[in-house]
Amino acid sequence: MRRTEQDLISREWNLTHITDEADKKFRKEVISLFPQVQEDFRRLQIVNNEMMQTVFVAKSLDYRLILTSTEEIKRRALRLRQNLMLPRISRNEEDQKFHEASGYQQLKASLLLLDRSIMSFVTNPLFKLPNVIDPKLAETATVDLGSIIKFSDAVRKDAGKLSKSAKSAAVN
Repeated sequence: MRRTEQDLISREWNLTHITDEADKKFRKEVISLFPQVQEDFRRLQIVNNEMMQTVFVAKSLDYRLILTSTEEIKRRALRLRQNLMLPRISRNEEDQKFHEASGYQQLKASLLLLDRSIMSFVTNPLFKLPNVIDPKLAETATVDLGSIIKFSDAVRKDAGKLSKSAKSAAVN
């Protein structure tokens, strides 16, 4: 009888304190992710700004810089999408048209699309208003991150193709 009573007390204690344990674990995970999210958010902007400055201000078409920059942008955007726990949206809401760049001017236009997506994401009020979660702003952030991932990958591929064609043209 005493053992049954003790089991019952133990189970009751576990049920009332399991949420505390779960909350501690969740808080610890969220706190440990915050520096990574902050770093990804910051580097996404820095890498984009450096790339845009090189291409548009210095007017230097550095394919290697574009390749490495877009690769880092995509990697950080993927990690942000995973760590920010933003809402999932259907594919058709996220889909934006992106045309393959066949020349320098089209590559620049693609870079501007990527930049616009990044700037829309980083200036989203969702990240500036503490303790306020607006579903519409969260959806916009999700769409922007999807665009960043897609555009950075497409620009990287286009820059790689254009780089190869420029090298082969230089050899001939």
